Amino acid sequence: MAAFARSAEWGRTVAGVPVRMITAVAVDVDDRAIVLPRLDPQQSLEDHADADEAVTVIAELLAGLAPVPPSDGLRDLVDVLNEMEGSLQDNGSLDQALVDRARGRLAELRVVAADPGRRRTLHADCHFLNVLHTLATDDPAWVGIDPGALNGIIEWEPVPLLRNRWDDAAATGGPDRALRRRVDQICGTTGADRGLVRSCAQIQAVAALTGWKMAPGHLHHRPYAVMARW
Repeated sequence: MAAFARSAEWGRTVAGVPVRMITAVAVDVDDRAIVLPRLDPQQSLEDHADADEAVTVIAELLAGLAPVPPSDGLRDLVDVLNEMEGSLQDNGSLDQALVDRARGRLAELRVVAADPGRRRTLHADCHFLNVLHTLATDDPAWVGIDPGALNGIIEWEPVPLLRNRWDDAAATGGPDRALRRRVDQICGTTGADRGLVRSCAQIQAVAALTGWKMAPGHLHHRPYAVMARW
């Protein structure tokens, strides 16, 4: 939680509304207790009417967190990639070329993720349901919640928001183009490398569709099927 405390100083806004990561109201180390501010559970970015603005809010949240250096005690992206390697399987559920592409990219990404100059504290699960609005009685703000907390590179961050709000992407008639637009929005704000973001997405998608054996009816199957071909 300490890694996210800087969010109060970001000063980032979208349409005049501040955006920030959640910070503790009080902490009791002995009792291992954290008191968090109350937010509106009925008002998340999942249902925000303007999908582009919802992506922009998350982009600003990630941009604010991007300068935070790695934090002691957090899981490391390199370890995640090492574990994920076994999930890139040749089981016939995807074209062999896509699996081979993911394997090659994972090997390249492992090197990048180990670069001390690129490592940061990541939220690691910043999607639309994990951004809530403050209560009507409080000053308006969008607040990122429930961090997965991981040390790694910022290009790993966008995948959760790419697989969510699929209906918005599908409704455009060009879901691949719509998801790539989200990548452009995030990279334009955070400075993340577009090619690396797409590589991160493709690796996770292939792992989900092969090693994790995600069923076709799963909520995320369709967006992963798009990203697996990136």
